Amino acid sequence: MYALHDGEVIQEYSAGTARPFKQRPLATTGFAFPIPAGADQVYIRDTGYTAAIYPVVLTTPAEYSAFSTRLMTFLGMYYGIVLILLLYNVALFFGTRDKTYIAFSLYTLSLIAFLTVADGSGSMFLWPNDPAVNQLMLPVGWAGLVCFLLELSHRFLNVRHHSRRLSLAHRALQCTGLLLGLNIAVAPSALGYMLQTAISGVALAFLLGNSLYFTARRFPNANLFLLANSMFVIGGFTHILMLFGILTPTSILHHSIHIGSMLELALFSIALSRRLRESERARWAAFRHSQDLRRRNQELSAAKSLAEEHRQLQKSLQQAQKLRTLGQLAGGFAHDFNNILASILGFTELARDPDSLADKGRVLRYLQEIEKSGQRGAELVRQLLVYSRNAPPAPQQLNLAETLSNAAALLRGSLPATVEIFTHPPRQPLHMHMDPEQIQQVLVNLSVNAAEAMHNRGRIDITLGTTRLDDLHCTSCMNRFSGDYVVLKVEDTGEGIAGNAGQLFTPFQTTKEIGQGTGLGLSVVHGIVHEHGGHIHASNRVEGGARFSIYLPVKAAPVGVRDAKRILLVEDDPSVAAYLATLLAENDFNTTHAQMPTEALATFVTDPHGFDLVITDHLMPQGTGLEIAEDIHALRPELPVILTTGNVNNLDANEVTSAGIASVFEKPLNSDQLVAKIHGLLAN
Repeated sequence: MYALHDGEVIQEYSAGTARPFKQRPLATTGFAFPIPAGADQVYIRDTGYTAAIYPVVLTTPAEYSAFSTRLMTFLGMYYGIVLILLLYNVALFFGTRDKTYIAFSLYTLSLIAFLTVADGSGSMFLWPNDPAVNQLMLPVGWAGLVCFLLELSHRFLNVRHHSRRLSLAHRALQCTGLLLGLNIAVAPSALGYMLQTAISGVALAFLLGNSLYFTARRFPNANLFLLANSMFVIGGFTHILMLFGILTPTSILHHSIHIGSMLELALFSIALSRRLRESERARWAAFRHSQDLRRRNQELSAAKSLAEEHRQLQKSLQQAQKLRTLGQLAGGFAHDFNNILASILGFTELARDPDSLADKGRVLRYLQEIEKSGQRGAELVRQLLVYSRNAPPAPQQLNLAETLSNAAALLRGSLPATVEIFTHPPRQPLHMHMDPEQIQQVLVNLSVNAAEAMHNRGRIDITLGTTRLDDLHCTSCMNRFSGDYVVLKVEDTGEGIAGNAGQLFTPFQTTKEIGQGTGLGLSVVHGIVHEHGGHIHASNRVEGGARFSIYLPVKAAPVGVRDAKRILLVEDDPSVAAYLATLLAENDFNTTHAQMPTEALATFVTDPHGFDLVITDHLMPQGTGLEIAEDIHALRPELPVILTTGNVNNLDANEVTSAGIASVFEKPLNSDQLVAKIHGLLAN
């Protein structure tokens, strides 16, 4: 201890290294050290564990009593406010189960433990005359301050989800502070206290930098967290400057660490309250969003049901029209088939003639004619069966000239011989992805209508080609269209179209007499053509008769699919992925490839409604196809998923069903079956 007068040391005392002072056997009863009467300043330099200089203010008993009263009042108010904030946040924890509030509460308890030692309130009220508790509480309280303040920062700023390195730095500082605090509590040393001071500075600088980083990134309430940390740093630093005599001691400076820590806790509480309100708003927003999605899902389900009913009705209309057309063709079919039978029976009779039996060459010619007639009859029956069957659409790559030839063969064998049918195929082959039965039904319906319009006497010309159109009017949908199209023209030599041609495509509208027409033929043609993105133009020919022109886009969309569809392909094998991507591209699909399940889910989450179908391999390094399907269906339950696997026997049927897998394909894949299945799923 140094006693000074006018800045000069007039007396010096040393108490050695024993602590605390009051337990030392000193030769005085008035104070721990005898203070000379002429001293106006006293400084105590504690070199036991630290190198701090503490100024002692000389005062009178009355001034000391008044100061003690003010001190106790301030400390009572301070600890009362701190305890209220503590209890408030503990209550919030039980209401929200958010561990951030536990971190705040533990930090507050550590702050209380540290300050009760630092300001002497602990030794005066909580553990009087027990210096061992004082010596233990200081490092323990300090370790708690460092650990739980870092934990509060880690949870409040959600550091783990933003930066793995920052998260590891938090944990490293926490472990360092905890170990150092325990070491000082067990074996105090000057080196330990020096490290404690250094770690305190590092931790505070780290917290301030961390808060600045998240504030700059506009993280919610990070600015409040930064301000709270700043309050504690400013309060503690100001108090240290006062202790070293750099700042003149005042009542506010004497309690600056208390004021700074109280402001810090208050700002933390405000930030946590805001966070709670924002979480509540976000929860309600998510709830409202989920309700909106649920309503939209119900609307989509209703729309899907209506669309399915429409498809079923369209399918029924097409089948009904097929059966009616077969009835109309029955007379011509019977006539042609009777001719075939007449040929077979006639040549058989000739072959059985005794003169013929003697001539093997003649019998062989007769048998060849019988064989030709039988094959002609078989082909006619086959065409009728193909045309009449009730099967779901099966789009495939067609040669339209062959389809035209088959339809013409069916018509020639079924319509009366008084109706002449001429086909005009293109010079170059025309290929298109369509259902052959549907395009054949279009040709048959138009040709049968043409034959009826000519009263089964006249000529039908069917022409196939390509053309480029500019602003043509569609007779059935009333829209205008332009572009490159494949055109199918059915022309007759009948009476032509009377009245409004657009009414011909209205269901159940017919120009025939009652009982002679259903009015479904052209309605079915309208449905099929527009289902493929095409249009119809009906007009009268200058030379007489009607002309029905069917325009289909050069790259006709698959049944029920108007635009290029997007497919998410998940395949870890590069060669298989390249093969599938090429196959899908050749069939006019837009493909997005993801090599791993994590990449696929990240791609899908960014745009859940941007894909129309998913094709995924089953066994991959980061997950399975079943897991991908479950995650995808959590966002879009209606999205079709196709699973590919090298061994289908390893799959559990119940797991496949519960994952919502639409179809399973075993490797090696059948390209035609896979493409047909994709078209079928996208059409539903």
